[in-house]
Amino acid sequence: MTSIAIPDIRIDPAKYATRLTTTVRRLIDAKACEPRLAHLLIALGIASRHLSREQALDTLSPTQLDAPINLLTVLEHNGVDDCLWVLCATEQNCDVVARLMAADFAEQALPAFEAYWSGNRTMRDGIAVARAYAIGRATDAERISARAALADLADLAARATLVDVSTNITTEIITAIQQACALTSVQAAA
Repeated sequence: MTSIAIPDIRIDPAKYATRLTTTVRRLIDAKACEPRLAHLLIALGIASRHLSREQALDTLSPTQLDAPINLLTVLEHNGVDDCLWVLCATEQNCDVVARLMAADFAEQALPAFEAYWSGNRTMRDGIAVARAYAIGRATDAERISARAALADLADLAARATLVDVSTNITTEIITAIQQACALTSVQAAA
């Protein structure tokens, strides 16, 4: 991949901040894991005991099923994994937020990648493209090109893993940013 001339993009959180919400009905429709859904319902005071998805639909009132639940509330009660999963069941389009989060996560691991693969800008360029695409400053062609370059790098890292176990983290990092570049709509995947 040739180096992409995308400037370092600084994101103004206030500009892209949005209140992401879901509902019990959306979680049920998205086939939320029953034990985690039951945990959330109990934590929110909506249920006093474990309810299956079907029981929740039969037992809860329309108001309880359709009341907005802020993703920060899901984070507080159910943790990071569930909060990230709930991105597929938000009422708002969370595509921009999901792309920017993926880029932020990948950037946190960038020092480990660059320590092992010094001089290789593929990862840094992929992160820049993911951010730029999220806010409308990169084209589909640039996103697809970055994803292809990351796929090549992931193959190289996977082969290196057979020789050196320390590249395992590199493969995981590359996969994360590949997913950010591949993401066309979190909502469409649900």
